[in-house]
Amino acid sequence: MTDHILSKFPIGPGEILFGVPVKTRRLHSIQTAAKFYGVYAKRLRKALEVEGLVPDPSATDHDVLIDVADVERVVLREKHSLTLLQAQERLNVSEVSMNVLLKAGLINRHRVTSGKRGDRYFDYEIDQFLDNLSINAQPIKKENGNVMKIRSVARYALRSLSDVIQLILDRKVSWVGRLPEVKGIEALVLRLDEVKAVVRGPTFEGLTAVPAGHFLQITAPVLREIARRGIIKTIRCADPVNRSSRIVFPLAELERFRLDYVSLNHLRDGRQGGWVRRKLAADNIMPAEELAGLEATFYKRSDLKI
Repeated sequence: MTDHILSKFPIGPGEILFGVPVKTRRLHSIQTAAKFYGVYAKRLRKALEVEGLVPDPSATDHDVLIDVADVERVVLREKHSLTLLQAQERLNVSEVSMNVLLKAGLINRHRVTSGKRGDRYFDYEIDQFLDNLSINAQPIKKENGNVMKIRSVARYALRSLSDVIQLILDRKVSWVGRLPEVKGIEALVLRLDEVKAVVRGPTFEGLTAVPAGHFLQITAPVLREIARRGIIKTIRCADPVNRSSRIVFPLAELERFRLDYVSLNHLRDGRQGGWVRRKLAADNIMPAEELAGLEATFYKRSDLKI
C-alpha cells in the first residue's frame, strides 16, 4: 500500500504515512517542487511544458505529477540559465556582436520555456567558451599599435568577429593576449599583422576585366562578352583581402587568346580599318565567326599565317 501511494502522490521526506516517516520522494507536483527548490511555480511549469512533462495543460499545479529525477534535471538547468541580456553581460558583448556569435554557432541558444522569452543560455557553456578562448592567453597591461582587442582586429582585418574568434579556437594564431582588468571577450587581444597574414586568402595568377582588357588591347565589355561565349575561361574567386566575390581572367587564358586571335584594330597599324578588311577578304580571309557581333573584329592568326 505504501509503495502504491508513493508512486501516485507527491509525498516526500518530512511527511508521515501510516505512522512511518517518509524517507524518499518519488514524485513532485509543480507546487511541491517550486517550494522545495525555491523557484517560481509559473516559470517551472513553463519549463516542464517545454519538456513535455505536463501532458494535461488544464491540470492544476497540485495535480501535475512528475518524476523527481525529471524535476531535478529541469530545475538544475533553470538555475544555470541566463537571459539574453545576462549572457551578453557575461560575454561582455553588445547585442549586435551577440547576434554574430549566435549566427556563427559559437554560442548555443536553448528553448527552455514556452512564450516569446523562452530562449536561454547556459552559464557553464559560456564559461567553457571563454575558457577555450583564453586558455593560452598571456596577460598584458594595455593595447598598443599592433596589439588590439579582437573587435578592432576584426574591423581592420576586414573580417567578422566570429571569423577572428574561430581563428583563436582553431589555434591558427600563435599568440593571444588578455587584459586582466577586463572581462569576457573584450579582454582578449591579438596581433593585427599576424591575423592579416593568416586570413589572407590564396592569390590567383590573373587579372580582372579592365587590366585584362588592357593586356589584350580591347575594352572590358568586349572581353566580358568573349568570356560569356566561353572562348576565354574565367575564375570566380574571393578577393584575398576583403573576400568579396570577383571574376578573374587567368593569365594563361589571356595569353592563349592572344596567340590564337588578333584584332582588326591591331592589324591595321595606322591604316583604315575598312581598307584592311577588304584586302583580307580579297585573300579569302574572314573574321572569326565565333567572335562575330562584337564591337571589335577578330581574325584567327592561323588564317593569317602569323
